[in-house]
Amino acid sequence: MPALKKPDNDLAFDDQEKAEYLADSIELQCSLNPAPPDLEHVNRVENEVLRRSSLPPKDDLPSVSADEHGKKPSLSEFRNRKPRDLPTSYRPISLLSGLGKLFEKVLKSRLSDHLLGKGLIINEQFGFRPNHSCPQQALRLVEHISEGFKRKRKTVAVFFDVAKAFDKVWHAGLIYKLHQLQVPDRSTLSPLLYSAYTNDIPRPQTGVQLALFADDTALYLSGSNFRIITPRLQKAIDELTRWFQTWRIEVNPEKSAAIFFNYSRVKKKEVVPYNSPTFRINKSPIPWHHKYKYLGITLDKHLHFKDHIKRVRQNAQLYLSRLSGMIGKKEQNEP
Repeated sequence: MPALKKPDNDLAFDDQEKAEYLADSIELQCSLNPAPPDLEHVNRVENEVLRRSSLPPKDDLPSVSADEHGKKPSLSEFRNRKPRDLPTSYRPISLLSGLGKLFEKVLKSRLSDHLLGKGLIINEQFGFRPNHSCPQQALRLVEHISEGFKRKRKTVAVFFDVAKAFDKVWHAGLIYKLHQLQVPDRSTLSPLLYSAYTNDIPRPQTGVQLALFADDTALYLSGSNFRIITPRLQKAIDELTRWFQTWRIEVNPEKSAAIFFNYSRVKKKEVVPYNSPTFRINKSPIPWHHKYKYLGITLDKHLHFKDHIKRVRQNAQLYLSRLSGMIGKKEQNEP
């Protein structure tokens, strides 16, 4: 592991110092988000979870935990694509035993049958559902914008950056919601359980559309006038922000984005009309963007898709160049 940067930008070369900074970083990444202002809500949820956990089991089988049999998941270091010298670039991953993985698969199957079989997951959630996919959710947004262009209507979309969605789920709140959905069991299956955790997300009633794919969250609205769209969309943002706070989900306003989609054959320099209002999350501004990568597709404000095509071509050329050496050797070896 290379030398790590300290908060004061000095470098830590000693293994002991590296371990301390990594431990502090991991603790910060996995710590719960701040409690909402409504402490009565927190106490109500946690007391209900304690009450249910103290009830006798409905069957004669004793409760068994992984800890009792020495089956704790082992932790392994994982680094993402961020710089190697930053402690925040490293996070732990759990490596379950074979029995633990088998248990997760069985539980996921049973949990999916209950949540999806009874139609308990809201229609706006496209993540981890049969016959729903990432491209379909992106296509839903693109079709909405394109239909607006045909009718000379403008569309404004706000994309929320949910920080550490799977790592920082409030466990008491998750268990509480599973009981509300009458789910008989619980686990740490991140994707499916996160869908259950966010299943009561507020759905705007003023024409604002909600789009979900796991933790990827977006709101969008079309209208004939930009000045009419913004207050209605801000009202939906405020409602969603209160819900995020209530259930201890952190949203980063700086990494979130707003795009004003407007039909034009020529790419315009201005991001939004002059003197346009700024959307806010808890008084923090959401920056306006010319383009945004949503579910793997780069959307520009005119839906020209030039930036997306350019990025795909660059990636294709990169992988082709990696394969060219192998292809060349094969051709040279042929008689």
